Amino acid sequence: MNGMTDKHLKALIDLQDRLGTEKYVFDGLHNKSHAVYYDGKPEVTQEIQNKVDKATEFIHIIYIYAILDGAGFIPKKQAKLYAWIPQAYLDEFKAWAHIRHTGAHTPNGRARSCAKEFNAFINAHPEFERISGYDTDTNTINPQAGGAHRFFEFVKKMVQQAIVDCGNELNN
Repeated sequence: MNGMTDKHLKALIDLQDRLGTEKYVFDGLHNKSHAVYYDGKPEVTQEIQNKVDKATEFIHIIYIYAILDGAGFIPKKQAKLYAWIPQAYLDEFKAWAHIRHTGAHTPNGRARSCAKEFNAFINAHPEFERISGYDTDTNTINPQAGGAHRFFEFVKKMVQQAIVDCGNELNN
């Protein structure tokens, strides 16, 4: 790693703590999506709940990414500082970044910045296509239920690895 300091370690631990408290936000949003109810119209209720669930998945992914960005933990922006991140983490992170950018900016524009990495990750990990909700026919992304949770767990694992690596460097 390149010049990690106690300040970096503290920032990573603070980020880990912040992520620990965010689980309640996600649970709350998910519960709100199921508060939709049309009396006597179960098919309408289900349709609206499904649409709210898909929107909530994007909101969760965008929110997690914003937390990382706010903490200065976007590997692409801090390439030298986070050169330690294993390529497998970077590949998956870039795939999630494409999903985030698609949800926040539509499939064009900024979302194109990680499209190549997203496609490469999909090819290497076919199961990710189902989780991401990628539709090859329309080139759109609609994250499936659980997609944001997978991203959240991935981010927690990546931050935990950063803490371990930073601590190891400081002890050497």
